[in-house]
Amino acid sequence: MNKESFLNKAKSKFSFKFRKNIESQSENTEPAALNKKSIMERLKNPKELFMSLKNFFSRFSYLWIILLFAFLTRLYRIGSLGANREEMENIERIFSVGNSGEFLNKDISTNLYYALQNGWGRAFGFSLVNMRLLSVLLGILGLYVFYKFVEEWFNRRLAYISTFLISISSFHIFLSRNISHEVLYPVIIVTSLYVLTLAYRYKMWQYFVLAGALLGLGFYVSETTFVLAILFIISGIYFYTKNRKFFTSFVKEKALAILAALIVSLPFIYFMVLNPGVFLSNFTYRPDIILDNARKLVSSIFLSSPGNYMYTVDTDKIFDPFMGITFLLGLIFISLRIKRRKFYFLFAWLVFFALAICLDSTFSLGNIVYLLPVIFILSGRIQTYVLEKWFKTFPFNKFARVTMILGIGFLFALSLTYNYRKVFLAWDRYPDRKLAYNVEPASLNLDNEKAYLYGAGISKETASVILKIKKENLVEVAKLENIPKEKNLYIITSPNQVSSIKTSQKDVNWEELKGKDLNILKGVKSEQKN
Repeated sequence: MNKESFLNKAKSKFSFKFRKNIESQSENTEPAALNKKSIMERLKNPKELFMSLKNFFSRFSYLWIILLFAFLTRLYRIGSLGANREEMENIERIFSVGNSGEFLNKDISTNLYYALQNGWGRAFGFSLVNMRLLSVLLGILGLYVFYKFVEEWFNRRLAYISTFLISISSFHIFLSRNISHEVLYPVIIVTSLYVLTLAYRYKMWQYFVLAGALLGLGFYVSETTFVLAILFIISGIYFYTKNRKFFTSFVKEKALAILAALIVSLPFIYFMVLNPGVFLSNFTYRPDIILDNARKLVSSIFLSSPGNYMYTVDTDKIFDPFMGITFLLGLIFISLRIKRRKFYFLFAWLVFFALAICLDSTFSLGNIVYLLPVIFILSGRIQTYVLEKWFKTFPFNKFARVTMILGIGFLFALSLTYNYRKVFLAWDRYPDRKLAYNVEPASLNLDNEKAYLYGAGISKETASVILKIKKENLVEVAKLENIPKEKNLYIITSPNQVSSIKTSQKDVNWEELKGKDLNILKGVKSEQKN
């Protein structure tokens, strides 16, 4: 074939593809009313609806597999352990918010989660499993939004890897299996960023308003949301120096977003203006405490943690070794490319929220949830970078490509095994986690008998949840002499009250079920025993 014929053939082939692309583009430029059918129209045609759903799920098939796997791992044996001390305090707050209706109190910065739990309990029942189930669903929702955010900002490969890594992380599994408000914060913060990204992409004022409202809601999940507002301001100044046109666009829409955030957060602002001490008491400005918190933060990620049975086992670090190493490499990677706007934002996110954790008056492992999205993005980013470079180096070497895939898969398997053993083997047997309020409910076997609640430090609503007793069968007793001298006695109390109860009920033979913070006394009168 001579050169001229080859060029003519290539030209005709290019012209055909060009015409085809133009035709396909013209088909997609029809008005939305003509090109897209309403939901009601699709419902009238089940076959078309089925195909639409099939296309939707097939596009994100790997995502649904990850989410299903995450859901099952978080649901597995969710009711096998009794509630721990922090969960009991949180259950008390759930009933407190629901019974008093007081949303504006000293706990306003975390009350949104407890209000959601109260509504969930009223709809589906107040039980330990149901309350933990809501945390599971919020955790899965957080994974889905996290995937969409990473896909929108970077690419689908990074979104898959990052979402999978966070789905098998023991830290996120702990968050999603406990009754704790920290699980809601990644949902709020990542959804806000994702919706704001959509607002800029599709130029819709509705998205700007929604993003602002979500930012306002964040103040009822954690007072640290103010750091996100500062991050937006600092990033805005940086973007202005890079691209003034981008920054000055959508002025009205941005004003609507700010207005929405102010309206939603107005009760929080009002309460904090009247009670500044409540807000300021959560933070410290002593250099020695700040430095110690910074040391604990770094150590908790890479070496060992201070220890908290809600998030880890004993003093083990909160992430597996593979996760810690890849996060560190990812941090170095973006630090060398800090001029890129996306990397700058991730770096600023990490720095500002890490500073907020260090300023906390009491260091808590739960606060690391603020860094969770960016940590897993950085870990996934260095992995995608290595994969891209490897595949470009060996584009036609099948053995090299398979070796790399198997190597990454092997590291994922090690990470999965580490986290599984940590959650479902070591954590289940960890005494501080298991025995806090865990008195075996089956041994109580109350049936329709009454149980008297004295000096236990919890309400009868909370006792009914953790001990699986009907609330109407529980009687709160304020004074020791008010405990009746019945044939069969069932008394729920704290360990330090046991001896005084036994002394006042001398003619009773006692069987004591011991817990770390809660005891149950089963008593039978001596003369009635035989």
